Amino acid sequence: DPSMFLPLLLTLLLVESMTITHTMINNMKCAKRTWVCIVTLVLTMIATTATTVDGLSQAAGSQHLLQQQEMRSYACYEETAADTRLFSTSASVGGEPAGVTTMFLGKRERLKGTARSVMSFLRPSIQHKHDLPPPQVGEDIVSAEWNLPAWACEDAEEKSRLTKMKYLLKDDFSALSNKEVFLTGVGKNVKVVEAFPDVYSDLRLLRFLRKDKVQNPAAAADRFRRFLTWRQEFGADTIRAAVENSPFHPSTAGKGEEEVKRFIPCDFCQNDQNDGEGVTMLLHIGDWNTAGITAKIESGALSLEDFLAYWAFMFESLAKKLHEDTITSKKMLYVDQICDLTTLSMQQFSPRFVTRVLKPWLSLTQNNYPETAKRIIFFHPPRILRLIWALVTPLVSPGTVAKVELNRDFKGTSEQFMRSECIAG
Repeated sequence: DPSMFLPLLLTLLLVESMTITHTMINNMKCAKRTWVCIVTLVLTMIATTATTVDGLSQAAGSQHLLQQQEMRSYACYEETAADTRLFSTSASVGGEPAGVTTMFLGKRERLKGTARSVMSFLRPSIQHKHDLPPPQVGEDIVSAEWNLPAWACEDAEEKSRLTKMKYLLKDDFSALSNKEVFLTGVGKNVKVVEAFPDVYSDLRLLRFLRKDKVQNPAAAADRFRRFLTWRQEFGADTIRAAVENSPFHPSTAGKGEEEVKRFIPCDFCQNDQNDGEGVTMLLHIGDWNTAGITAKIESGALSLEDFLAYWAFMFESLAKKLHEDTITSKKMLYVDQICDLTTLSMQQFSPRFVTRVLKPWLSLTQNNYPETAKRIIFFHPPRILRLIWALVTPLVSPGTVAKVELNRDFKGTSEQFMRSECIAG
């Protein structure tokens, strides 16, 4: 559910629509140019949205075979859990183990009925990176220390899916068991899985699982593996260690944090008035100096790595705050995201900014911090945004639609609105 991506997607659609309308009005000389502009606007938005959805569908399809194979592997494990080896099975099925036909035998071999000979050929090389190890008799799927609070899962089915996801990630967590990070607060190295429960606990896994409207343990496990790879390559655990001392104040996240805050203003309200639960995030989109931040990055005065490190710090702070408040309140908590569009301009979203800054920024937040937002509020949106939203709504999941609100009625600034939302929770 691409909730954190939605505000900027709609903003881009709005800017594109405004640009086309402006061009048509300037260039067309006929008396009915206004109606032609409106028709062109609607057709452009539909085409842009359809292209986006088609691209997402193609990307999702590229992982379909991998997800099916992992889930079939787990299903095969469940079918033969009572046996000491995956390939020990009753002679009543002709020596062919349960589940193996659909996983490993081609149509030609099944029609010939040569299961025995094919299995003898496949047995030496049957293990590959997506296969699951043979279960031991009486071995529990999940270790005792991975227990999840009873209030965390919505129902028994979700808990079962989380269990399957964790089993698929067992080797990945085993590889993390000896990884350490230095914490200045305690003055020594600490294992990352113990130091950062907001990163490596069941509750974080649950957010990855809930990213899909129809929960898919294999897809969620694959996303979490890529998340672990990103943390290793980006040095995210080092950034998370800095968060421990000063959350939401990234003086140690990297160079150029003052430039980022000046060009891309964003405020956080930690809801201290509301029993400290949750966070409200205010994006001053109308005040973004996108040309300035793009020029800084292109000139080398601010590196893209430092720009992304700033936002990794802020989202690591969000994840830490949400985890702590979730444990305290015994319910899953999320971010309320306010997008201030009061002074939005079509010149803000140039192709250079979108390609060189916005795209890698969205990739970082979308891939590594799923299921973070609970509500997305567009503050003082242009009236045309209502038309854009009406066109986009049928193509967006019901869960995302339920998160979006358009607020034009509040009399005051976006900062005042944010503080009212912090108090109201």
